[in-house]
Amino acid sequence: GEIATNPTDTSVYAVPGLQVVAFRELISNDPTMVPELLSQLATHRTQCLHDDVIPGVSPHAPYTVSVELLVAACQWSLESNAPLAFHFAESPEERELLESGEGPFAQLLREAGAWRAEQFGNRPPIDYLKPLAICPRVALIHGNFLGPEERQFVAQRPDKMTVVYCPRTHEYFGHSPYPLSEYLEQGISMAIGTDSRASNPNLSSMQELLATRRRHPDIDPSRLLEMATIRAAEAIGIASEFGSIEAGKPLNYLKIPVDPSIADPYDALFDGISR
Repeated sequence: GEIATNPTDTSVYAVPGLQVVAFRELISNDPTMVPELLSQLATHRTQCLHDDVIPGVSPHAPYTVSVELLVAACQWSLESNAPLAFHFAESPEERELLESGEGPFAQLLREAGAWRAEQFGNRPPIDYLKPLAICPRVALIHGNFLGPEERQFVAQRPDKMTVVYCPRTHEYFGHSPYPLSEYLEQGISMAIGTDSRASNPNLSSMQELLATRRRHPDIDPSRLLEMATIRAAEAIGIASEFGSIEAGKPLNYLKIPVDPSIADPYDALFDGISR
């Protein structure tokens, strides 16, 4: 799953056996830009389908897309039966912006000439989750600071919504400890992702998996492996073909040499991954 900020160069995906979900990123706080961005999205879909790439859409985040654009993207996702990715609840400053219209994000938007007072303040974060409920599949990237209401909303929709934890990006920004155990106990579907090179050293899913195990040693390693495989496939809408070995699916797998002296299979696997 890749978020493409610019028009997608699908030629880079022409690798035997590779299946890509290309999420076209949408960014604009200006509601008048919605028709133009939807036109770009239509072009993206046509190009992807022509080159055997699965099209998706990614309205970037609550502070970079207007409510009108978010709603339009969700409608496109529904009508196209396409997955959607949305950065959400990444920082306390994001919540401050939405609820009060103040804080560091408000200042950054003003300095960038992207400030629109009507978009922020007196707008609880749950208002940005509700439009997503119509989408066939949603990857909620980060979810570092989900409140009780947002947690319940996502937990009630495991067949549609997956929170994508990006551990090394989380560490890069020095956030408070990630409540992964709490999320899992509350029934939230969880996957592992990388975020972008702006905050990640190498976009290695394997390194994200190892980082998750280091930071959350109390979680059963089988759950962590699911987060990197079947839950990740669910998050981007390809679980019918990828993410697990079962009848009816193509046999796509990665073979990792392990130390035969390590008795526990998960200990052996994670040791093998680390090497």
